[in-house]
Amino acid sequence: MPLAESPNCLTKKVKYFLSRESHRDACLLRLLDELPSVSPAYLFGGIIRDIALFGNREPLKSDIDIVCDGQESQLRSFLEGFSTKEPFRQNKFDGFRIKTENWSIDIWPAKNTWAFKQGIRTYKGIQSLLETTITNWESILFPLHGGPLIYREGYFDDVLRGYLDVVLVENPNPIGMYVKIIRSYADKGASEFSRRAVEVLRKAVSEHSFEEFSSYEKAHYANFYISKSIYNQIMKLSDRGVVGPIRLAKANETLPLFPILGTR
Repeated sequence: MPLAESPNCLTKKVKYFLSRESHRDACLLRLLDELPSVSPAYLFGGIIRDIALFGNREPLKSDIDIVCDGQESQLRSFLEGFSTKEPFRQNKFDGFRIKTENWSIDIWPAKNTWAFKQGIRTYKGIQSLLETTITNWESILFPLHGGPLIYREGYFDDVLRGYLDVVLVENPNPIGMYVKIIRSYADKGASEFSRRAVEVLRKAVSEHSFEEFSSYEKAHYANFYISKSIYNQIMKLSDRGVVGPIRLAKANETLPLFPILGTR
């Protein structure tokens, strides 16, 4: 399928993920149906990336992030009236977390995004979120209220060729950032790294041991991909003084060949 058709194909796959046909849990479906009546709302980042990489053929591993282009008071009022088995709670980044039967969902007003509140990035509209992600692979938004995908320039080319860049180096949880970047290589098929991504990887192994990464991954993820051999491979970049960009052999050779380009 031509690359120009990839955004439309991904849109169809996200819509299928959100559909009743896909047998997702009822609470999630109700939330996604009702939230756009309160504020423009967008799926953001990792869940869309994983649909792009893996399609809907296997259980997706990401939590769900939703950003709203409205006021915090509106969002709080909506969530107070939205019943689930577990009540919503405020998370540490001025957003809210809901647990449904199958998913952990973080919802927050776009203006409360950490990079905006810290003055690292300036909020100029919902597209500004694309400059706040850890990597270029999460720089994509799906409007729940309808409309086209919003994504970083070159997004589909980058994902298709396995090219990983770091968008925002600043992060309130550095080890969490490092683990996500390493997992992009270990699990998600990243094989080509920008100069900035190589710098971050080198910094990661200079600051943390393999045991620290492994412990963090096991505490925060259901599946574990950071092996000693992958850690040592990154260490070699540092030992050789590699400054990037660089291409590495794929760590996960079983990764499907981007099913956004095929059928459901």
